[in-house]
Amino acid sequence: MPYTHSLAASVAWSLLLGGLAALVWGRRGGLAVGACVLSHWILDLSVHVADLPLWGDLHKVGFGLWNRPVIATLLEAGVLFVGVAIYAKAARNKAAIWGFAFLMLAIQMTNFVMPPPAASSGFAMMALSSYLLFALAAWFVEKKWG
Repeated sequence: MPYTHSLAASVAWSLLLGGLAALVWGRRGGLAVGACVLSHWILDLSVHVADLPLWGDLHKVGFGLWNRPVIATLLEAGVLFVGVAIYAKAARNKAAIWGFAFLMLAIQMTNFVMPPPAASSGFAMMALSSYLLFALAAWFVEKKWG
């Protein structure tokens, strides 16, 4: 996790991706993308147990809201719906955008009823395939109704 979830890596990723986005969408777009990338670490800080490194693999932090699943779910749903509300203002089909958001939330709720894979490799494959499928679905929704 030090390469993906440390504060130092998050700052580096936000600068890199914000810089690339600025080449495509200008300074304002680059700042927006960079801020969104960095916000991932800030939002993870609230839910992770103390496993988020500040630098490398040292000085791990986290407030542990995942130990309180109802509060963590409400927080994550709130962030999702605020983002969707902002995005849906300019969408061609607001109902489709909101429908996709509720579908994402429903899939998230399966964490309460389905046990995670026993092996860490199975968990990694499940997570990576889920991220890929969500990214493809979001691309489709954006292309068709965004």
